[in-house]
Amino acid sequence: MASLTRSITPYSLYTPHTGSMSYSPDYPKIPAGAITIEDAELLQRMQNRGQTPILHLYMDHASEPDALSHNVMAELAGSELPNEVVVIGGHIDSWDVGQGAQDDGGGCLISWEAIRLLKQLGLRPRRTIRAVLFTNEENGGRGAKVYASSLTPAQINATVFAMESDSGTSLPIGLSFDGSPDARQILAGIALLLAPTLNLTVTPGGSGADVAPLAALGVPAAGLTVADHTAANPTYFNYHHTNADTMCVSHSLTRSLALMLMLMLTLPPFASDHIDPADFNMCLGAFASLAYVIADMPQTLPRKST
Repeated sequence: MASLTRSITPYSLYTPHTGSMSYSPDYPKIPAGAITIEDAELLQRMQNRGQTPILHLYMDHASEPDALSHNVMAELAGSELPNEVVVIGGHIDSWDVGQGAQDDGGGCLISWEAIRLLKQLGLRPRRTIRAVLFTNEENGGRGAKVYASSLTPAQINATVFAMESDSGTSLPIGLSFDGSPDARQILAGIALLLAPTLNLTVTPGGSGADVAPLAALGVPAAGLTVADHTAANPTYFNYHHTNADTMCVSHSLTRSLALMLMLMLTLPPFASDHIDPADFNMCLGAFASLAYVIADMPQTLPRKST
């Protein structure tokens, strides 16, 4: 006996969208796997014709022992309050197929580049901006959990905001915010400063897997939302967790030049079939701008009760 799941993806070129699974202790463990949309539809047609498909299932899954990995961090030190920190980041690990260019190479790059760009432009906010490339997001989020648990109470209080990108780098459309209503209102006002170049809507919701441990400690936290990661347009999931998530899909590892606070520059031309380089610039612009403004405000965002 085995379980086969139709790949949960809106589009397939014989590229199964893989995921994780767990077993209930109350039932026997059986093999389980995801198959492509094409194969799932073939089996459905056979069943509709009254045929009983007989499958020979070959799986080469192996559970490997844990290995040591590390978070990677870079900082732009604050000019007046260097011990107070705005965290921006993505996760440096990827799924076991593909290269992880979108999930989450793009999020890592815009975090790293935001710091590099602000430094290049001579923009140094009051507080420190720290880019954290979290490890092990795909296998339980242990990089984020260790980062949060390693902070002292004073360092938690000094972490004034956390923001991640883990939805690809198409056109940014908003922030999913986990924090107090007062902080959300302030953040929405900051987002308005980017209009009309960027039109970001700040909505209450989950912030993201890698900043959620900080949000649980009371830190205002947000996740960047993008146009290709919505119910109406789930294009991100054409590539997410498949062999297709490579640098041919995302230009995210191409050196980018983006904005100065509130102003976007253009990327040099390069070949990318799926993602508009201007959209990537917008993501980088949103990250750099929001991080800079929040790190440079006279006061910090109000915290929620924990």
